[in-house]
Amino acid sequence: MGKLKALNENLNLTDKRIILRVDLNVPMQEGKVTDKSRINKVIPVIKEFTNKKAKVILVSHLGRPKGKIDEKLSLKPIAPILEGLLKTKVHFCNENYGSTAIKKSNEIKSGEILLLENIRFNKEEESNEENFAKELSKVGDIYVNEAFSCSHRAHASVCEITKHINSFAGKQLLKEISVIKMLTSNAK
Repeated sequence: MGKLKALNENLNLTDKRIILRVDLNVPMQEGKVTDKSRINKVIPVIKEFTNKKAKVILVSHLGRPKGKIDEKLSLKPIAPILEGLLKTKVHFCNENYGSTAIKKSNEIKSGEILLLENIRFNKEEESNEENFAKELSKVGDIYVNEAFSCSHRAHASVCEITKHINSFAGKQLLKEISVIKMLTSNAK
């Protein structure tokens, strides 16, 4: 993970496209989510940004597709769940970078969400490729990492992207890090 700053509470986020790296790697069976706890965990963060009239672009992965498209690992079934929990429009994009994703990220209204397709459908994600991260960064104006569970990985949507866009550590990520520091510094 690159060096991230804490997000300033007073930062004007109106109409800003926030690439929010989250962990939506939920268990699924026959195309249905069987445990929503990871989804529920990111709802307050998303609401905070939508309440500030930001456009939230969600980046996540599901399973280990090894750089290939696997319909069983699509994030599409998560969009209606998010929409129900957030009570706001959640758009889904079959792509996660490139002109279509950029166009959709610009077209959504302030306070709405765009869920991009599984980032691990691209082999460049796990190989942390610079050009892929650079293209991914064009989907937003600001990057916020809230995916603590993925932050130990040198993947493009966690590491390399921070070199191409104004990047911040989210509140939940900072909370997790502070708990680890406390546990390791007081370990006996």
